[in-house]
Amino acid sequence: MLSSTPVVIRLMRLMRDLGLFQPGSHVFIVLQPTEQVSYGPASLFAFPKEEDKNLFRSVLYLTSFTPAGDESVALNDVLANRSQVLYGTTLEDGFKPLDLAPVQATFNSAYIFATLVNDSKNAEGAGRLNDAQLCNGRRLRSLMVNRTFAFPGGPVYIDPLGYSHVGFVVLASNHERGNYQIVGRYDSFQQIYIWDPQTRLEWVGTGPPADVPLCGFSGREGICKDQERSMAVTIGAAIVGALAAILLICTVLLIRRAQVQNRQTRPWVLSAAEFKLSGTQQLDETYLSAEIDGRCAFRGRDVWISTVGISPKTHILDHRMVTLGDLLFACHQNNVNQFLGLIIHPANSSLLFVEEFGGKGSLRDLINNGSINREFQKSFVQDLIQGLHFIHTSKFRKHGRLTSLCCIIDSHFVLKISKLGHEHLRDLDGSTVAHNRNPVSPEFSIWSPPALSQSAGRVTDSKADIYALGIILYELFTSLDVSEIAYHLSEKLATQRFCSPLVPDDLLGWIVRCSSEDPFQRPSIEQVLKVLFAKLQIRKQDNLMSRTMRRLETYANDLEDKVNERTKDLLEQRRLCDSLLEEMLPRVIVERLRAHEDVTPRMFDSVTVYFSDIDGFGDYALANTPYDVISFLNQVYSTLDVLISQFDVYKVETINDSYVVVSGIPIPNGSHHASAVAFMALSFLRAYSESNFRRQTRLRVGMHSGPVAAGVVGHRSPRYCLFGDTMNTASRMESHGEPGRIHVSPKTAEFLKEVPQLQLTPRGTVTIIGKGQMETFWLEASQPLEPFC
Repeated sequence: MLSSTPVVIRLMRLMRDLGLFQPGSHVFIVLQPTEQVSYGPASLFAFPKEEDKNLFRSVLYLTSFTPAGDESVALNDVLANRSQVLYGTTLEDGFKPLDLAPVQATFNSAYIFATLVNDSKNAEGAGRLNDAQLCNGRRLRSLMVNRTFAFPGGPVYIDPLGYSHVGFVVLASNHERGNYQIVGRYDSFQQIYIWDPQTRLEWVGTGPPADVPLCGFSGREGICKDQERSMAVTIGAAIVGALAAILLICTVLLIRRAQVQNRQTRPWVLSAAEFKLSGTQQLDETYLSAEIDGRCAFRGRDVWISTVGISPKTHILDHRMVTLGDLLFACHQNNVNQFLGLIIHPANSSLLFVEEFGGKGSLRDLINNGSINREFQKSFVQDLIQGLHFIHTSKFRKHGRLTSLCCIIDSHFVLKISKLGHEHLRDLDGSTVAHNRNPVSPEFSIWSPPALSQSAGRVTDSKADIYALGIILYELFTSLDVSEIAYHLSEKLATQRFCSPLVPDDLLGWIVRCSSEDPFQRPSIEQVLKVLFAKLQIRKQDNLMSRTMRRLETYANDLEDKVNERTKDLLEQRRLCDSLLEEMLPRVIVERLRAHEDVTPRMFDSVTVYFSDIDGFGDYALANTPYDVISFLNQVYSTLDVLISQFDVYKVETINDSYVVVSGIPIPNGSHHASAVAFMALSFLRAYSESNFRRQTRLRVGMHSGPVAAGVVGHRSPRYCLFGDTMNTASRMESHGEPGRIHVSPKTAEFLKEVPQLQLTPRGTVTIIGKGQMETFWLEASQPLEPFC
C-alpha cells in the first residue's frame, strides 16, 4: 500500500468491519519511499487500542533510512528557495522538493554524472585525455557499476548490470512494548535481507499467513476450483507424472554421479596423505576428527591448516561448495592469502581449510612482540585496506571473521588477509541461524559488533568487517594487548574507548566511525580507502620496499650533505691548524712535515739575522702593572707582525722585549737577505716612532750576516731554531747599538753597499765582547722608502 499512514489505518479498520479479512490471514505492507511529514510517521501504529492490536500486528512498514550526517535538509531548503525565486512555485505543507520523484531523480542523475566525471579526471593516466574522452559513455559506465552512491534519500547500490538497488528498513509491531521497531534491513550493496537477530516478527496466529489463500484471491481457485474432472484424466495424469518422475530421477542420479566424479578431481580437493604434521608424522583419522589450527608440511613447503565447521545439512562437494572452492582457488590478490585447497572427511561435518603459511606470524603476534614503527604501520594499513577493498568489491562481498589474528605477515613483511571463505562455507546451509555458531568467546569478541558477539545466530556482513577494521587499526597504532582493548571498549562513550595519544588525531575520528555500534554509521570500504590513504599520504602503487628505498635515498642525500658540511668544517679546522702551525714553523717545513719528508737540521751559508730590543722597557715594567706591560708588548709585536708580512723574512721568536728575524732561510734568496732585513728594520723604526703607545721607549736594532744551522727542535711545542756564531754577533750588534738607530756589522755592510736607497755611516771601531775590535756602521735611508714586498 502506497498511501499516507492515517488513510492506511482507516482502510484496514473498514475492511475488518466489513469482514473482508480476518487478522492473521493477510499482511499489509505499507511503503513510504521518503520520510514525508504528510505521509504520517510509523509511530501512528504505536500504542493501539485493544481492538486494533491484532490488526496492527498484520502491518509491515517499509521506509528508507537517512544515514548520519545527511545533508538532505540543507539541500531541500536550497532547492525550495531556488524554485521560489526562479519559478515562483511552492510545495504543500509537509512536502520537500526531494520528496518529488522527478526532482529526486534529476538530482541523483546530476550527482552521479558529476561524481563519475571527477573520478574519470582523477583516474590514473587521465591527464592525457581530452574532455570528450573523459566523459566517454563506456568510461563513465565502467566507473559507475558495482559501487554505492550516498544520495540524500539514502545509499543506492548500482550492480554490474547497471540496475540500482535502494536500501530500506523493515518496521514491525512489538506487542509487548506497544510500538514499532526495526526488525531488518535490505542491504543494497550485497542485495540481501539482513534480519536483526535480537528481534523477531510477532505474527497473529501460529506464523505468517500463506502466500496464496486456500481459495485464491478470487475465491474460485485452489481447493475451491471446479472439481468436475474425470477419474480417467486424473489416473492418466498420475501415470504420466509417475513415469516422468522416474525418468527425471534416473537422469538426476546419472548427472549427479558424473558431477561427483568431476568434483573429486578438482585441484583444490586435497588428500590428507600428502600432509605431515611434524617430521614424518602424517595427518591421519585421529587428527581429521579433531579441530586443527596449525602448521603442516605439504609438497615440500609449509602451509596452515584450520578446521571449518559446517552444517550437517550441507552435502560434501555439492554444486555450491564446488562453486565456492573454484572461486577461492582462482582468487589471486597480493593482500589476500592464497587458498590452496580443502581436505574433506565425509564422516565429519567439518573441513580442513589449507592456505599459505605466513613466515612472520600474524599481525597480533607482531604487536605482542613490541611496538611497530610508523613506516611499517603505514604499509600494514595500506595492505589491510586494499585486501578488504578487494574482498568487498568481489563476489565474496565480505570476510565475516576479520581479526588481527587473520592478518598474517609473509617473509617480505606484506600483510595478507587469511581465512577468506570460512564464513562462506558455514553459510552454505542457507539458514539465517547457522549451525555450530556459538557466541564468540570473550577473548575474541572485541572484533565483532556487540549485536553479533552476543548472539548465537551471528550472520555477518560487510559492515561487521568495517567494525573489525576499526578495532585492528586501533591495535596497530596503540600496540595494546587484547585484554587492554577489551577494557577500552567497555567505556560508554565512543570517544573514550579509543582515546590514546598514540593514535594520530586525524585518524581517531575515522576509527570511531568504523567501530560504531550502529551499522548505518559505519563508512564503506571505498570511503575508508579514499580518506585514510589521503590522510596517511599513501599511494596505491606504494609498498614497504618502495617507501624504504625512498627513505634510504633521502637519508643518503642527507648524509651526503652532512659529509660535505663536515668536510668544509674539517678543511676550515685544518686551515686554522696550518695557520697556527705556520706561526711556529716556516711554511716549507710544515709542508714537509705533512708530506712526511725529511726535516733534519740544515746548514745555510749566508743569511742575515735581525735583533731588536726596546730601550727603556725595564723602567716601564717597574712603573706599570703586569697587565699594562703585557698590553704594551702586545701592541708592539702586533704592529711589527703586520709589517713583517711585506718582506722576504721569517720571524724566529720573541723573547721578553727582544724581537728576532732572519732572512735567507728556510728558502735561500741569494744575496737579497741583507737588503730584505735592512728595509724591514727601517720600516720598524719608522712605525715605532710614529706609534702613540711607545711612551718614552725606543727600538734598538742590530744586524749581522753569516752562516747558521737551522732545524726543528722539540715534539710537544716544536720550534724552528737557529744556531751559530752569526746569532751571537747579531745579538752583540743590538746590545752595542744606540736607541732609535740600526747597528750593522761589517759583513752585512758589504751586502748593502750596492743598494742605492740605503746609506751606511761608519761608526768607527767598537770593542765587541767576544769579538774584539770591529769596524761597524749605522744604517739609514738615503731617500723616502716605499713599501717593499
